[in-house]
Amino acid sequence: MNIKTFIRSLRAPFFTGVISPVLLGAAIAWNHQGYFMWGYFWLTLIAAILFHAGANTANDYFDHLSGADAINKEFVPPFTGGSRVI
Repeated sequence: MNIKTFIRSLRAPFFTGVISPVLLGAAIAWNHQGYFMWGYFWLTLIAAILFHAGANTANDYFDHLSGADAINKEFVPPFTGGSRVI
């Protein structure tokens, strides 16, 4: 598997859905506390991205097993229908 296929399977463009809330939470925490903890920020951001990537991959896998991807012919990527890499 090449890197392009790997990124497509993770649906990396949709990571903004987890990056934005982490950035917002970090900004709120910084405003409330008055200081910023970079270690916790990076740990939280990386964990959120990895959880999201795992959820995307698991969703594609189980859609493939159940046959949902094979049935869905009308609504295909980029925004619906999963990545269909599996």
